[in-house]
Amino acid sequence: MSRWLRAGGRRRSGVELAEALAGIQMVARQVGQHWQRFDVIVSPTLAQPPLPVGALRDDEDPAADFDAQCRFTPWTSLWNITGRPAMSLPLHNTRIDGVELPIGIMIGGRLYDEATLLALGCALENTRDCERSCR
Repeated sequence: MSRWLRAGGRRRSGVELAEALAGIQMVARQVGQHWQRFDVIVSPTLAQPPLPVGALRDDEDPAADFDAQCRFTPWTSLWNITGRPAMSLPLHNTRIDGVELPIGIMIGGRLYDEATLLALGCALENTRDCERSCR
């Protein structure tokens, strides 16, 4: 897939690169404006339960591989392109086909406010651990 992505990048012009970077900056500004009143944003980490390692991989069709990854993790890329801090916390477990799997929630925060995320993450994990020990 890295070769496929590199080849796609080489087919782009400098103008297309500049337009893409401007688009990313626009998204980052819009996110900042719309989310400024929130301390954190909570979403699922994945669009479906965890899969076995390699389940999405398609060496014969890197485009299909890339599309499958985008469908699997549709919410994470926003945090990557905006530069905002985010974390995934496995706060739930479920059993699928006899295997216990973690289910994560994604918590994203304001620019440069990792402290709030870490404090919230610790509090949520401590609450989960207390609930488990009380059972």
